[in-house]
Amino acid sequence: MVVPTFVGQALGGRPPTVFGDRRQTRCFCHVGDVVTALVDLVLLDGAAYGEVFNIGSRDEISMLGLRDPVREPTASESDIVLVPYEEAYEAYEAGLEDMPRRYPDVSKIEAAVGWAPTRSLDEILVDVVTWQQAEAAVV
Repeated sequence: MVVPTFVGQALGGRPPTVFGDRRQTRCFCHVGDVVTALVDLVLLDGAAYGEVFNIGSRDEISMLGLRDPVREPTASESDIVLVPYEEAYEAYEAGLEDMPRRYPDVSKIEAAVGWAPTRSLDEILVDVVTWQQAEAAVV
């Protein structure tokens, strides 16, 4: 949900909000690539049944690093606003934890079906911007 949230904030003239210290990293994968991976697994005719596969990108980016790629397709010049977890989540003191790094090991699905993501972060951003602008025009 990070990419659609950042894009929506930028398109709305608001600065993107990052919870925590901005150093946490993620790997973003286009939904079309995820669907392709799932279809490829289904086509194994049951050979993948009961197995666990990671599906994702190997292009790791920090939340702070995501700001610049969002700027061009949204024409936004806003800086990131950092919000400490304590302010964002009441449950933080009750043990809320955020994974500092999410980096999927996709070697198993690569071996099983030869899958790898085909779309870059820039392509993901263009698609999300286009979709959000179209949705805004409908409303």
